[in-house]
Amino acid sequence: MSALSADEIFQRVRPSIVSIRSGTSTGTGFYATASGIIVTNAHVVGYAREVYILDADRRETTACVFAVDLRLDIALLASSTPRPALPLADSRAACVGERVLAVGDPLGLPATATQGIVSAIRRISRRTGVAYLQTDAALNAGNSGGPLIDEHGCVVGVNTMIAGAADGVGFAVPVDAFRGLLQPFEHQLPDPLPAPTYGCAVCELAHSPSDRWCAGCGSRLGLQSRSEDVGQMRAGSLTANLIEALGFDPAACRVSDSVWRLEANGAEVWVDVLANGHALAFSSRLGMLPTHAPLPVLRFLAAANDRSVGPCRLAISYDNVIVAEVVEPTAFADIKQIAITLGQLAAVAAELRTLLTTEFQVAPPLHRFVTGGFSL
Repeated sequence: MSALSADEIFQRVRPSIVSIRSGTSTGTGFYATASGIIVTNAHVVGYAREVYILDADRRETTACVFAVDLRLDIALLASSTPRPALPLADSRAACVGERVLAVGDPLGLPATATQGIVSAIRRISRRTGVAYLQTDAALNAGNSGGPLIDEHGCVVGVNTMIAGAADGVGFAVPVDAFRGLLQPFEHQLPDPLPAPTYGCAVCELAHSPSDRWCAGCGSRLGLQSRSEDVGQMRAGSLTANLIEALGFDPAACRVSDSVWRLEANGAEVWVDVLANGHALAFSSRLGMLPTHAPLPVLRFLAAANDRSVGPCRLAISYDNVIVAEVVEPTAFADIKQIAITLGQLAAVAAELRTLLTTEFQVAPPLHRFVTGGFSL
């Protein structure tokens, strides 16, 4: 079989890709059987029995979750509107350097394709025992559950997680790891559909959605901990709406699921959702704290904070001097006041950056790295 171009692959697979929404969680899935089974990540659907899906034509229907493997982070959905199934590759034949394409809805942007290679095949977790496909194809929040496609247009893996502090380090569950879960339903769906069962990701003992701890090994149960992110995700959605109301394009400004970068009055302003959604921080980096003579700068910052009557405060973050202001989500509705705060912070940042450079020879700020855990 000859290799296809990236565009040929994308055009072939796009009709079989769906967006998935379950409560506050969103992700991607793809049709894997002619019987109408959709494959996605378990953490995308959570403990929902029914989820909303958007097809390639952006038509919304529902799909029923009927099988879940928490160890692999894979879920199977039954759709009443079957689409062409994507062919599944023999992932055991995948090799380092092989060209791959990731297709999904990163940051809510539908039908997005990113290209890369299989960077490595490695076991990153003793718990799963799976040799994941590592790829440098760009993956972001929303890519979870989407297919990793080989150069012949076949699914070689399911995009599942990223190394949040790194760039171009993503991981996909290989097809052959979950093929056994899929095979019994390849040609016909069970009738009636069974309710999904949940096994501990460590010892695989069955548990109910309400259980927080495994009765067998004492491990914290995988999907339950996701509920702690609900406040963060809700605040992230509110923040995106806020940024749009301030006159910015939230999709273009978004850096991660909870971080945005704005250009306001000549200053770079970062917006972070903090404390599980209980606070929102606006900040701007002014320069690096000098390593040879930091005390004069620190004294200046302390004195400036003592004199300040406005909302903005100076601080040190990862050896960068920053000016910041924290806003509570309850204040999100006051767009006018937040716009004033943003303007004040940008003006203060521009003024202080010049002062710190001329008076204290402060160097330009370090590039900011967005940190995070292993998740999409």
